Amino acid sequence: MRLLNFLVVLILCIGFSSALIVCIDRTPPSVPSNLTVSGKVGNILLTWVAATDEPNCSGIAEYVISREGVEIGRVNGSVLNFVDSNDSLEVGEYSYTVYAVDMVGHNTGSAVINIISIENDGGDNVVHGSGSGGESGSFLCVENWTCGDWSECVGNGQRRLCEDFGECGTMNYKPETSRWCEKGYDDQGMTFINESARDYNNSEGFFSMITGAVTGAMGTTEGVAVSVFVLLALGGFVAVRIRNKKK
Repeated sequence: MRLLNFLVVLILCIGFSSALIVCIDRTPPSVPSNLTVSGKVGNILLTWVAATDEPNCSGIAEYVISREGVEIGRVNGSVLNFVDSNDSLEVGEYSYTVYAVDMVGHNTGSAVINIISIENDGGDNVVHGSGSGGESGSFLCVENWTCGDWSECVGNGQRRLCEDFGECGTMNYKPETSRWCEKGYDDQGMTFINESARDYNNSEGFFSMITGAVTGAMGTTEGVAVSVFVLLALGGFVAVRIRNKKK
């Protein structure tokens, strides 16, 4: 009986460890490349070359598309195009960005950007290449965050607003926008705020990665097989224990 218990525990340990380490991903995807924008208002077509992601067990879950730094849509990781069907865009200059999100850790990569101009051409508002050089192209969007002042302490917390003037749509380098604060008193009896500068959401990132890893494992054939095997082994162990107790 001791040998049986040992074998079952060993199987469970191997099974659960395999399911958990199947795909732990902390690496952001690469930048999509060759973003091109063409067409006319109401039917503006964006196409790009796929991003890559490591480790291989993860991969690209989706692409996020933004116009002027505001998200306008998402597509599956296997799709490399998007149509901006907004028919109310006026003549002017616009920036489009695309970045990738991976499957397991939900890490976001840097964005590729294309700045285009929309001009009236025979009654239609048509895309006429990039606003910066006259030809359609793409380049890496660099985040440029500027933040306002911290708010007063409310419920032991402070908040502030931050804006990306690079209008990338990504948040890889976004400064913290919330933190703990504690009220106290200095030697002269004056009120002060002890800033520990801890982001409320930092702890969530780790658990999100672990949850994503388990989800990613369950999404693979190996992960499902291991999970079924573990459940069967556990069921057999319980059945043997019940039968022995009846004897």
